[in-house]
Amino acid sequence: MRGCSLAAFAVLLGVAAPASAGELIVGTGVGFGSEIEMPGLQIGAYYAFAGKLANLRVGGDLDGFIPNSDRGVGGEGKVTWFDLNANAQYVLPGLPEESPFSVYGLAGINLAIVHGSFTYDEGVNQRDVSNTELEPGLNLGAGAEYDIKFAAAYAEGKYVISQADQLVVFLGLRFALPIGQ
Repeated sequence: MRGCSLAAFAVLLGVAAPASAGELIVGTGVGFGSEIEMPGLQIGAYYAFAGKLANLRVGGDLDGFIPNSDRGVGGEGKVTWFDLNANAQYVLPGLPEESPFSVYGLAGINLAIVHGSFTYDEGVNQRDVSNTELEPGLNLGAGAEYDIKFAAAYAEGKYVISQADQLVVFLGLRFALPIGQ
């Protein structure tokens, strides 16, 4: 089944890309997650269509947050959090073509990978307890980009709706790579 899904995705990309030579957009940013309450790093890639679908971009990103550690009575706890996202971005029309500024809305799916551990350190009874959870969810958000010639500076905020609800905000740079030309 997984092989059929990958083959269908490859066919769709193969059909869409030659019909509208767009660009690949890659980037990275720094940000903050409200639930883990720690800074993080984002890396991502999007395909921006041309022609009739010029306002549409599809792709994804990986968000990783600095592990959150806390020492309490009897031991130390640590939480590690990653988000894997697949999103569609719609660049809102209305700004003049020559404007360096753009605004977009986004929606997509999210998979939060949350690992928690606790080390008990009370005398001879020292032991470790850990658990990893996969939390699927939905992304809803918006962002803005400003063209600075060699790249686009971006600010993006999204709310992840899931068992692991979190508001995530990132700032960074994106680089456009023309393809199919």
